[in-house]
Amino acid sequence: MLPADWPVLIVDLKDCFFTIPLHPDDRPKFAFTVPTINNAEPAQRYQWRVLPQGMRNSPMLCQWYVARALSGVRKQFPDAHFYHYMDDILVATPTQEELLRLQPQLLNALHSHGLQVAPEKVQQQPPWKYLGVKILEWTIRHQEVQFVQSVKTLNDAQKLVGVITWLRPYLGLTTAQLSPLFELLKGDTDLKSPRELTPEAHKVLEEVQQAVSACQVYRIEPSIDVTVFITTPDLHPTGIIGQWNDDWTDPLHVLEWVFLPHQPHKTATALFELIARLIIKCRQRCLQLMGADPSKIILPFRGRNLIGAMRTMFRCKVLSRAFQGRSLIICLATSYCKWPKILNFLYDPKIAKSQCKVPPSSLTVRAKQEKPLLPGRMDLSGRFWKTWKTMRMGQPNWLN
Repeated sequence: MLPADWPVLIVDLKDCFFTIPLHPDDRPKFAFTVPTINNAEPAQRYQWRVLPQGMRNSPMLCQWYVARALSGVRKQFPDAHFYHYMDDILVATPTQEELLRLQPQLLNALHSHGLQVAPEKVQQQPPWKYLGVKILEWTIRHQEVQFVQSVKTLNDAQKLVGVITWLRPYLGLTTAQLSPLFELLKGDTDLKSPRELTPEAHKVLEEVQQAVSACQVYRIEPSIDVTVFITTPDLHPTGIIGQWNDDWTDPLHVLEWVFLPHQPHKTATALFELIARLIIKCRQRCLQLMGADPSKIILPFRGRNLIGAMRTMFRCKVLSRAFQGRSLIICLATSYCKWPKILNFLYDPKIAKSQCKVPPSSLTVRAKQEKPLLPGRMDLSGRFWKTWKTMRMGQPNWLN
């Protein structure tokens, strides 16, 4: 999560692997032999003095070494955000003055560890380019990507779908939209088995190309709470990690899109169970991105459907285990009437007409004349332990 309007500095290390020295005692472990033609003379034996690029553990050692070089600067500037992957380093600070004080310290720390900085690849002004994305002062968008237009084998289809899956958190393309491409992966599992783009897949590919140019996500605003929005476009649950502020021109700032797998774990999975799994995935993603739970979770139900929906979802053992010992803060979609069309909510889930037995529940609904609190909290026993307000047919309902 990159805070909005923070100045950014991006540094690219030059020949990172070949500037990391190996300890003399470890060099024999990195030995290799160069044979001679027709054994005309004894084979020549060499030892690597620097980190070899093709070894399996080289990326991990490179990450560790660069992190060690940055550790002193991290402690010296605790408010700054440091992100580094291999030879790419991104630094963001609250003010430009702090970034100017940090830059020489950063370069000195890298040079003291033998790492060389490529001066032509030091970025100090927007747009900043980092790991395939273009970072602006308030937004982040993906750089242009050239997709494979000719798909002949399963391996080609896997590469194409892999690139699109990598782009999805920035584009917001739903599972239903990409379904024609996912269908290419079904069938014979041989990597050389024939595949061909269908007319529907060609159309989806054009939509993806347009989305790469048009769609964007936002940098996080530290003063605004992070909210998870659960939507159901075409009955495919989709999560949005974002922020909402009525004072913004675009009230909804999408930080990242979250999707479920195209192929469910079970042949027939109830919609409420899919929503429960999506809630878990969104929460785990929030923990990865910012080390904290979202402030609240917006569910796609009306007030009259919320009780049954939550009762059904909390019967899902996966959701119960994920929130064991924690409270789940929930709100209704109808509490916000100005949401854009991007949020497709399932207001009225289909209910079977035939009678069925419903186990008794401790969840109760009764009128209460006291000041509402929004949102409410539900514990794992299924009881609301704060009073909160929902809208039903234009009238407030009170749930306790």
